[in-house]
Amino acid sequence: MARFLNSSANKRTRRSNIGFTLIDALISLLVISVSLTALLKLHWQVTRNSLETQMHNIALNLAQQKMAELHSNAAIQYDLINTNNDSVTLSHTKLPLKFNRQWQVQDVQPMDYKLITLTITWKFRLSSRQLNLRSIVGKP
Repeated sequence: MARFLNSSANKRTRRSNIGFTLIDALISLLVISVSLTALLKLHWQVTRNSLETQMHNIALNLAQQKMAELHSNAAIQYDLINTNNDSVTLSHTKLPLKFNRQWQVQDVQPMDYKLITLTITWKFRLSSRQLNLRSIVGKP
């Protein structure tokens, strides 16, 4: 009989330990909320870096286009390549993106070639970004 009483007392003790208490639930909720906050912050940073990388790639492509144009013009009219600037606005995105290109042409003597320095600037998140390319063009 004593054995029967002990086993029923153990069952009651085990039953009271089954399940979560309010403290367990609150701690679990805290861990989940901290984890989700960290994941959201990571997602925001990755998205921001991705946008910045896309803008940088667009700027690089525009700079390479202009440099190729200057090289092809040099092959045709070498003496007419001069310092100048232009701007390119891309409107196929949600917000129009404006890139300013400026190139400086310097005659290098006595080698008889021109040094082209191309600078492209744009704005991203209220700060100005810049990319520079340099190239040499020889007289044909």
